[in-house]
Amino acid sequence: MIRVGHEKFDRALNGGIGEEDLVLVYGEAGTGKTTLLMYYAYLCALSRFKVIFLSSEKPFAIERLVQISGRKWREVSRRISVMLIRSFIEQLELIERLEHFITPSLKLIAIDTITDAYRESISEGVSPLRANKCLNRQMAMLYELAKNKSLIVMVSGQVRERPEEGVEEIVAAKVMRFWPNKIIRLERIGGKRYAVIEKTPAYKYVGLRISFKVAERGIYFEY
Repeated sequence: MIRVGHEKFDRALNGGIGEEDLVLVYGEAGTGKTTLLMYYAYLCALSRFKVIFLSSEKPFAIERLVQISGRKWREVSRRISVMLIRSFIEQLELIERLEHFITPSLKLIAIDTITDAYRESISEGVSPLRANKCLNRQMAMLYELAKNKSLIVMVSGQVRERPEEGVEEIVAAKVMRFWPNKIIRLERIGGKRYAVIEKTPAYKYVGLRISFKVAERGIYFEY
């Protein structure tokens, strides 16, 4: 079980993020999605487990991971493997091959962001129906990996605006909301950031909003 050290936040996630969890973190650009996934990757590696981090960011912000790790970078870097996603098809192929990289010491697979290549494929002419089927297949495979291999899988997603309702929603909402057993929405209101628990086995905490700060060493939740 990976815990960030904030009692209420960890409790809301049923004690933290643990084996067999598929976790979705989503929000607008700049809300801290990448930092949160990197922070969990750092905490996992610090506990002597291996991490696979798939990134669609071009280029991958390795300096951010170095910042978060601080003096522990040399130690944790040996346990974090980074794979770059260059297209939606490549993302599918990487997810299909993940099982071949699983070892007893691997504990976390993180994908940041799983909806980036999906959106690019649609903008390049792939039909939304075909793209949704492909994304659904990817999420289903990640769900099975988490359950069958006792892994933690974390994915981040972008949001889109629904003009008819004047609200923002996760991209490919039906697919993205179906598979995870834990969902965290990150939002920024004024000068403050909040993490909102939208889905968790600890049902009484659904809707919990906790303020946090993005700092050099990662995420700091406020009391």
